[in-house]
Amino acid sequence: MTQTVHFNFYTQRLDTTLDTCQMLTIIECSVPRVKCDKDGIQQPKVPWADPHSRFTQLFEMRSIDAMLMCPRRKASELMGASEDSLGRIAIRAVARGLERKVSARQNGAHPFPVHLSIDEKFWRGRNCATIIGDPEAGIVEEMIPGNQKEPIKSWLQAIPETERQSIASVSMDFHRPFRSAVEATVPNAKSKIVFDKFHLVKMVNDAMEETRRKEMARHQQADKEFAMILKKSRYSLLRRGDRLKPGQQEKIDTVDEWFHETGDAYRMKESIRQILSGALAEEVEVLLREWIDWVQKERLEPMKRVARLIGRSMFGILNIFRLKRSNANAESLNARIQAVRVKSRGHRSYESFKRDVFFSSRRLGSLPGSFRVIHELRGRPRIFQPG
Repeated sequence: MTQTVHFNFYTQRLDTTLDTCQMLTIIECSVPRVKCDKDGIQQPKVPWADPHSRFTQLFEMRSIDAMLMCPRRKASELMGASEDSLGRIAIRAVARGLERKVSARQNGAHPFPVHLSIDEKFWRGRNCATIIGDPEAGIVEEMIPGNQKEPIKSWLQAIPETERQSIASVSMDFHRPFRSAVEATVPNAKSKIVFDKFHLVKMVNDAMEETRRKEMARHQQADKEFAMILKKSRYSLLRRGDRLKPGQQEKIDTVDEWFHETGDAYRMKESIRQILSGALAEEVEVLLREWIDWVQKERLEPMKRVARLIGRSMFGILNIFRLKRSNANAESLNARIQAVRVKSRGHRSYESFKRDVFFSSRRLGSLPGSFRVIHELRGRPRIFQPG
């Protein structure tokens, strides 16, 4: 069936491209518009720029690279474009990357990850976001405002059943809503949840520090000089026992002799660290239960809270050794997100924070048109080549 196409008129298009010999270069072109009986008014795409953009693909590619390496204000000076223009380039880049990711996943070229990590990141004050990432690839799968159960549960439920069954592990800290959301959506969740042992060690350190402060406060009322011994031993107590210097070991011995509660808390802290350095889940479980029994017999309430938490979360701690997984990659991803915050000098809204996090992901595939950037290893020069 033939369709009638009527010529309408030309529209003038001006696209800024990279400078030529330090001179501003603009591509000017008259693009025809036609009126089709079926599809209405149509305008052909130009090969050097994307629709609704006033910059060439090459200019956008270089701008993206500049914004990845330095703050937007500095990139604006380098590229000779306003910060608002570069912001719109970043918005289009993120939209392109997410669209390509969805398309690749539907085509099977980018399968859903079998290992997930869940962590939280505070982006402004007490405002936080939940980061769901792929620890193997080191990329962000999704960002959810807040750190509550229901939004995470909804996101997991939207994943097809076959992909949810293929999930092999989900690493997280001890935040209860994370655990509840995974248990409600992922099949056989208790055999896949992996708690972070570094968070566990941190909680034991915090419990020991709370014990030290309470004991120091009691002694300060009677003898401030005597309490100063405990005050000056803080960093020696927090240091690993196998890395103590001679002077620090003397402080530990003094604390163990005169400050019994802090000395007991220190031995508990060192015991849990040695237990978690084991390799077999069965041996670790026996030692952890003995440690819990030991702590429950003492009168150190901060340590008892940690012992009760370990008892409730035993399955996820043992999965560290069964699945050989940890939350270290999630924390590495969290550190890169913190670098995005520092480079952006803060964010006024969650949406801008989310956009900058996705934009900073070099594996998102956000370059315009058919361009792609190849980052060679060991700091070699970047090579730009058409697809």
